[in-house]
Amino acid sequence: MTKIFNDHNVYVLGAGFSAARGLPLTTNFLFALRDAQPWLVANGRTAEAAAIQNVLEFRLTSTSATYRIPIDLENIEELFSLASAAGDSLARDIRIAIAATLDFCSSTAAVPTTGFRMTLDGPNIPAFRQGRRESSVPGASADHRVPTYDFVVAGLLGLLGEPRETATNTFVSFNYDLLVEEALSALTIPFSYGLGTERARHDPSASCLTLSDSPHVLLLKLHGSTNWSLSAGSEDQLTVYGDYEDVQRSGHTPELIPPTWRKSYSPPLAAVWNHALDEFKKATRIVIIGFSIPPTDLHFKYLLAAGLRENISLREIVFVNHNKTSIEQRAADLFGDLRRRPSVRVAAYKAAQFVGQGMSDTTTWSIGRPIHIAIQSVVHPF
Repeated sequence: MTKIFNDHNVYVLGAGFSAARGLPLTTNFLFALRDAQPWLVANGRTAEAAAIQNVLEFRLTSTSATYRIPIDLENIEELFSLASAAGDSLARDIRIAIAATLDFCSSTAAVPTTGFRMTLDGPNIPAFRQGRRESSVPGASADHRVPTYDFVVAGLLGLLGEPRETATNTFVSFNYDLLVEEALSALTIPFSYGLGTERARHDPSASCLTLSDSPHVLLLKLHGSTNWSLSAGSEDQLTVYGDYEDVQRSGHTPELIPPTWRKSYSPPLAAVWNHALDEFKKATRIVIIGFSIPPTDLHFKYLLAAGLRENISLREIVFVNHNKTSIEQRAADLFGDLRRRPSVRVAAYKAAQFVGQGMSDTTTWSIGRPIHIAIQSVVHPF
């Protein structure tokens, strides 16, 4: 008998989720890639700079193709799709260029913080104590300032509200960055990449992450991660490192699947996709945050369709994206006329704004993750 899940949220994360950290979207990724190249040279990272140079030279020599076929070479999905169709000679350079660009952006952008006030009867989150400043008035609310992604992840998991043991959560991410795992580790929440012991080994540097064989949360990264690399001499096993710098130090290439129409998955990544399929089968709510549903990503369309084919628990699909007009059109392309599908809606907000106070369909209250009334005056830096 198929089990019914009444409070299992599956969060699908796209590039828009990471934008507040200064990480690029697909539309401006090439600008960031160009900016990264001289920074890498200045920091003595010549191999990564050379990989970016090779990608940019391919973009230059591909201009002639646009005279015959309408291709936007400033969009990495189209540029990398062209490179994939032309052969695999750039495959390693593209992976390194992506990871190095993300490292440049995260290294040069300020870490965003969120401010709020909270009384003593609010949620007890140890990670927030360091950012707590007591009021001079006894019993008054204390001021807090914490990393924005710690606040957002805590909100999506329901940690900012009353504890509910029946609520479960899974992250399905298309992002390569480590924002979610860093937040989970800061919040001391055990998580798993869904790779299994046969498909992954942990480098000693991964001890900074709260990885666990019996996790509270699954973090399924469908396109790989900047801290993963195929283990030496094996296509069937990944090595998980602490971060991208540790992968570089090992002399390996990060295991990433570029955003292209033609995707090739190693066995460990195929196992992650199978895990994601199982999570969609039991999702009560699917909350898609900052994912633009690119036309090149047909894999997601059919993964979602396959999962929902066997799902009897689903109540709602929610798109959280501040670009409402664009996302409504793409959502309609995926699901049909949204006016005839009350179980699909769009919340025109950024992720941090969605994790907010109030009982409306524009906050996490609407997906069963309310914020405690003790938390007030939440201010994000954007």
